[in-house]
Amino acid sequence: MNNIKDDFKCWLIKQGISDKLINGKSSTLYEYVRQLNVLSEKLYNTTDWDLLIENAPILIFFFLLCGKAKYKNNNYSFNEFQQYIINNKQIVISPYIMETFSQYKAKEEELLQLLNNKSFNTKASVSFIKFYQFLNEDKNKFEISIDEIKHASSQIIKIHTMLKLVPISASRPAEIKITNQNMAQKITIEELKDFLDCSRSTIERLLKKKCLELNIDSINIYLMEHYHPSVLTRIYSPDFFNEKWYTIAEAADFLNCSQSTIKRMLKNRLLSFTDYSAHKIKILGHDLNFHKK
Repeated sequence: MNNIKDDFKCWLIKQGISDKLINGKSSTLYEYVRQLNVLSEKLYNTTDWDLLIENAPILIFFFLLCGKAKYKNNNYSFNEFQQYIINNKQIVISPYIMETFSQYKAKEEELLQLLNNKSFNTKASVSFIKFYQFLNEDKNKFEISIDEIKHASSQIIKIHTMLKLVPISASRPAEIKITNQNMAQKITIEELKDFLDCSRSTIERLLKKKCLELNIDSINIYLMEHYHPSVLTRIYSPDFFNEKWYTIAEAADFLNCSQSTIKRMLKNRLLSFTDYSAHKIKILGHDLNFHKK
């Protein structure tokens, strides 16, 4: 096993990571190795990396997904996730990744309990992602690259988020749709906070003012009152899942104009926007792209 550790150090040096700092102290290279030793010891009670290598595809999912709150807050099983993929033919995730993700889901709770320290996860994840890249590129251990798994992980996070809250496209993009018909027609503060991209205090303030209640019908009414589609949006019906939303300042920078110009465009309904929060207006990127010179 010392050979694999030495090979990993050599690979890191080839990546431009020095093995010594100017002051002669140990560099990031040794921190990578130390973190992997700690990880292996915590998971498998050994500093030998054999089990790290054997379980690398499963562990890489943990490090790419465990820090994502929208994923962690979702309790859907792999079977429900797979059914969503089957029902949506436009989503393509390779069979190898689906199989590996299935294995990860089976061990998810155990890993979350073992690796529940956030700072430890953050430090270890950087080292382990580098290690997986080394195993893939230098040792040809796995058929899927780290970039492919990162892309799949982002799709997984998006799908798990959509399984709970789905903005409808075309003329009613703000509506919340529950895809699982067996779910109670309720929503938590955390779910609504993620959906509206605002703080918990904003949601609590809306509840206190009785602007909405934590049930689907009430929230849908509130959302529809605070979504303002432009003529462009009504005509072209953009794909809202793949569109970025901008603040007024970001929109002004994007169009290279003043914020007052953006506000005038909003007033004239030339841009689609939401004002779910009194202090945060979000503008649809689709319309900004249309107006960009």
